[in-house]
Amino acid sequence: MKRESEYLYERLANTLREQIFSGYIKPGEFLMSENQMASHYQMSRVSVRSALELLLKENLIEKEIGRGTRVNPGFTVPQNERRTIRIMSTFPSFYAQIALPIVIEEFSYRYPNVEVCSLSVPYRYFCSTINQKELSDLKPDLYLIADDQMNTLQDTAQFFPLAAALRQKVNEFDGWYEKLKEHFLSSDGYSFALPVTFSCVYLACNYHMFEQKNIKLPQSWNIDEFKTVLQNLTLDLNQDGITDHYGMSMVAYTTRWIAAAMRLGVDFTRLKSCRKELKQALAFFQNLLFRERSTVLFDSSESMTNPFFQEYSAVTITTGIEQAGWQYHNRNIDIQPLPFPAERAGKTMAVSNCVLLSQNSENKDLSLAFSELMVSHQVQERLAKERKFPSIYPDINEKIWNTETIKKMNFNESPENIVFMNEMIHNNDLLEECEEEMRLFWLGMETVEETACKIIKLLSKS
Repeated sequence: MKRESEYLYERLANTLREQIFSGYIKPGEFLMSENQMASHYQMSRVSVRSALELLLKENLIEKEIGRGTRVNPGFTVPQNERRTIRIMSTFPSFYAQIALPIVIEEFSYRYPNVEVCSLSVPYRYFCSTINQKELSDLKPDLYLIADDQMNTLQDTAQFFPLAAALRQKVNEFDGWYEKLKEHFLSSDGYSFALPVTFSCVYLACNYHMFEQKNIKLPQSWNIDEFKTVLQNLTLDLNQDGITDHYGMSMVAYTTRWIAAAMRLGVDFTRLKSCRKELKQALAFFQNLLFRERSTVLFDSSESMTNPFFQEYSAVTITTGIEQAGWQYHNRNIDIQPLPFPAERAGKTMAVSNCVLLSQNSENKDLSLAFSELMVSHQVQERLAKERKFPSIYPDINEKIWNTETIKKMNFNESPENIVFMNEMIHNNDLLEECEEEMRLFWLGMETVEETACKIIKLLSKS
């Protein structure tokens, strides 16, 4: 049986070898001294020397008298020794499209000999693809997923407890928003997932369209004031008798109308006792769409053809993640958050992009390093500055946006007033069924009472 010291030096040799082959320690770069290495890896100098002897025999390192040990300057990674991290993401995804390339760039600087490959799967089929294990040939190491998809995963045991594992080595986690710590780091939370973005759902406007009509951005407003503004922004600019610019556009997705209904006082965890508030919220939508005709319904999974992004509507319901994507693709659009009109503010919905690590990953060490980089303060701050992605760290967001903007984006809400969709509704099949059942309502063909009864019956099963 091998002694523990033998296991230690072999383990250290493997670690150093991996760092050299991945490019983390580059050709010609000096290693730590033997004393530093012994302290850093918690082992004796004898074990350190034995590990270095192995690497010397492999010609991976060389000793330079008076200076130390360095990686052989002539070392190149054999093509068959290069490693690849494979990431599977949803499509469409603004994070995968405009944030992930920055993370890959930062990672490649640190690990130049590691390739990162990304595959996109349509949002609707993403979780079924994972559940059915249809990607056995690809063998993804990491998955990028939206928080509202996590309840669709049938076997969370197939994922490494990423947030819990990294928390032991990343002190920055203490600086997360309290809601994120509660949701992802608690023992009964989603510790198999690591959040890489964080936003609440809020109202936003095209500031130029408000400016053209001399409408000031409100600090607060009631529902009647809100309706008046939307009516003033609903226009027939080419005077052909058809409205071509609307006060607001909205999608019929549950992550949007439910978020708006929550702000209007609907508590989806106790729907049966919120029938009145639910009916009021549905009547609110119905009036905007079909009586006042100041709002147009947008029903598509392609965010880039949104009337708001195309500047045909002045107001929409969005998130900081979506807003970052729009502003990246259209630098001329000036998007400003708005307070939600309500007599009393209800709870706010939170959204997040998350990364999952497969238990079957063949590159778990590198995948952990990639995940750690995604939530590092340095990368989070770069994404906030260059791409305007809201960070998981409040101190970064406070550098990018002023106090009033952060308030309107609902970041100042207390943790108990911020709710993720999967906390309220635990079965995504019910959400899909709810969307189907509401189709007639969104066409103006079903009454508020009929629709409220369907929603309560369906979502109360969750």
